[in-house]
Amino acid sequence: LYGLDKPDATLSLVTPAGKKTLEVGGAVGGTDGKQRYARVADPGRTDVFVLSAADTAKLLRDRASYVTKK
Repeated sequence: LYGLDKPDATLSLVTPAGKKTLEVGGAVGGTDGKQRYARVADPGRTDVFVLSAADTAKLLRDRASYVTKK
């Protein structure tokens, strides 16, 4: 239903609390693909949420456009 069996994108983040993984799945119907279903990949979590159009655009942009702080 959410397109998360095989996510379209997987993003890994390192935070002071540890590593987190966000899985971005299929498009929400009626949004022309501008909103996507997502979840935090964690065995103890089953919740799924909808990314806003702005967040979807930011998260699914080309990998080379991300800047890494050192």
